[in-house]
Amino acid sequence: MPTTVIVTEEETTKEDANSPLAIPPVAEIDERTSEEISVETLAKTFAERFGSYSNESEFANLADLETLMTFRFQDELDAMVASTEVSDMYRGITTQVVSINITSIDDDAGVATVSVLTQREEAIGGPTNTEVRYETLVLELLKISGVWKVDDATWQS
Repeated sequence: MPTTVIVTEEETTKEDANSPLAIPPVAEIDERTSEEISVETLAKTFAERFGSYSNESEFANLADLETLMTFRFQDELDAMVASTEVSDMYRGITTQVVSINITSIDDDAGVATVSVLTQREEAIGGPTNTEVRYETLVLELLKISGVWKVDDATWQS
């Protein structure tokens, strides 16, 4: 269905109004499916929390994500946390999503793969000693009872 945008007089300038080529702006149409939007929303939320960490928070970032993960992946991360020795020296990482690419999605089979390009700022020893790098987080998703969940997450440099 075509979208009509009405431009009010306040939105035009004299120059625009006198121009024979003046074209009113057209609203951008989002052609993503609801499944793609759900997958992208999950990927963004998961990547930013999963990739943000402080050794002072006792892996709270992972605990916050439990409802977004499969039980299998929760168990895997719980085992990793239990076997990880945390250093006394401060270490913190803040992750922001730059872009999201759905590599594959099959709603009928309930599987999807997403590549999330992130910018990660890591501080070691204190907040003034930082390094910025770009890394891709590849997420494997499963649809369980109608809800997308992360079943695996792998960092790639």
